Amino acid sequence: MKNHKQHILSLLTMLTFALLALGSSNSKEPGTPQDTKTIKNKRPNFILSADQLVTEYRAATLANPVGADNQYKGKIAIISGSVFDIINSNSGVASIQVGSTSCVCLFTESEYADVGKLARKQDVKIKGKIVGLENGIVTLYNCSVIP
Repeated sequence: MKNHKQHILSLLTMLTFALLALGSSNSKEPGTPQDTKTIKNKRPNFILSADQLVTEYRAATLANPVGADNQYKGKIAIISGSVFDIINSNSGVASIQVGSTSCVCLFTESEYADVGKLARKQDVKIKGKIVGLENGIVTLYNCSVIP
């Protein structure tokens, strides 16, 4: 029962932040397949674990929130970690939570086939654009699974 409640809380948290991330983006069309294709072809600014990204972004935010956003927000990252949860919002966006801390990755419908192959607790590498840190959760959008 406790595990079921934890799963529901995780689902609600991920959906809330996924919608916030999409709504707060500066892009004219966040989450489009074209944006994802563009990000796939860009060189990453960061290659690190999901847990490391969250820990570093949180620490930088405590020291200087503006500086932290300048360092991370809008940058391309390849993150790695274990899939904690997979969510299909039925609104053209799928999301997964990666790592033991709060890192949420959003995928467009063009990436659904790859997301559909993932399983909870599976080790994964994801490439996406960092939207920011909100309530301790780092969100990336236009994500793709790195084989």
